[in-house]
Amino acid sequence: MSRMLVGQDPLAIERHLAAGLDQRYGAENALWDLAGKAAGLLQAWQRAQQLEAREEIQ
Repeated sequence: MSRMLVGQDPLAIERHLAAGLDQRYGAENALWDLAGKAAGLLQAWQRAQQLEAREEIQ
């Protein structure tokens, strides 16, 4: 997988998927988490923890 990404734009997710990265388990999620981190957003697992904590409080 590293050969597919080294030197490439990690935010070009659709291009990577079209090039075959979608065959790698978890690779798409990792790229979306990276894009979210670059945008200053929470990663998916952090958001899930927040939602679970909120449900426990209610």
